[in-house]
Amino acid sequence: MNTETKQINRKYFDVPRPVIMNYDELVMRQTEDGSLEVHADVLVHDAINGINIVQLIDQNNIDMLYEMDCRGQYRSLNTALHKLFNSLERPSVLNERFDVPELKVLDEAIKKHIPAHRLISTEEPIFWKMHQATPISSLRVGMVKADYCNNLVYEIRKLTQTLEYKQALQNRLERSDNQFQKGMKLINDLFEVKCKLLIMRVDFALKAETDLLLTDLKTLMSKFLKKILVSKGELEGIEGYIWKLEYGVQKGYHYHCIFFMDGSKHSKDSYYAQKLGELWKHVTDDQGIFHNCNASKFKYRNLAIGCISHDDEEARKNLEIVMSYLSKTDQFLMEKTLKKYRVFGTSTRKIEKSQSGRPRDNLKN
Repeated sequence: MNTETKQINRKYFDVPRPVIMNYDELVMRQTEDGSLEVHADVLVHDAINGINIVQLIDQNNIDMLYEMDCRGQYRSLNTALHKLFNSLERPSVLNERFDVPELKVLDEAIKKHIPAHRLISTEEPIFWKMHQATPISSLRVGMVKADYCNNLVYEIRKLTQTLEYKQALQNRLERSDNQFQKGMKLINDLFEVKCKLLIMRVDFALKAETDLLLTDLKTLMSKFLKKILVSKGELEGIEGYIWKLEYGVQKGYHYHCIFFMDGSKHSKDSYYAQKLGELWKHVTDDQGIFHNCNASKFKYRNLAIGCISHDDEEARKNLEIVMSYLSKTDQFLMEKTLKKYRVFGTSTRKIEKSQSGRPRDNLKN
């Protein structure tokens, strides 16, 4: 195996506390009126904290969490790490669900250093909430929770230094970078020939009560996108699109999609986003649900939907930010069942120059 790692420009991927970005997506639940709400979920909570634990240990070279002071009391050497461990419920099951390098490291360390009888469903949450000085009954007499946690931290630190772990992180970064570059190429190609773009963001999923599987969802999305390409009605103005398939604990498998129209010819972005959602419901025989992001623009800090001009630097920068987020979501809570599927794509339709488009000498930014 080639052990060399390719250097990636991290400009768009080093976002503070990146795992939090994916948190909202994974705990979305659709209400009866069609809106999406965010709910707490133990599995997601554990996964996020587990990832943060491993990253904190790796990035700060931590190999010990507790030490005994002169009074014989165990004190924490890192308050943030101490709180993260205490917040866990059942981290030993995370690696079964998610394909994440950090969670694989955490799982291996837990299975090696935490007594097996403490990892059964009723005992594990109790273990993580125990005080660090609590004695733990096992073959190793005289051990307290602090000893086990110190061994755990040391093991995590050791595992994060292996070539296997570092290569897994590099592969993940390359996958995100490739998705980002592919999405930005479509966006920039469209702006090369259109003076303005009308941008719609719509999320698609299937109703929770449906018996349809992931394979059915992918087939329906393929049918949906093909209908858009051959549409002769109100949606025939779609010039291109970007899609991303994700898994959500509450919402299940779902697609995030961005659609582009010629902003010189079309202006009703929320209207067209609604029409896209209605087409999805038609294609799925009313088994599909959707969320029209353009109908609630006020919720977005970095607004990158609606009509954007080719020379609007701030809006185009926001587009880059949105694209970086969209391309990096599977870096963290990637569900294992998605490994064998293509989870990102863009349209390949030939881009036609708008008759009211940009002057030829102004095509390059």
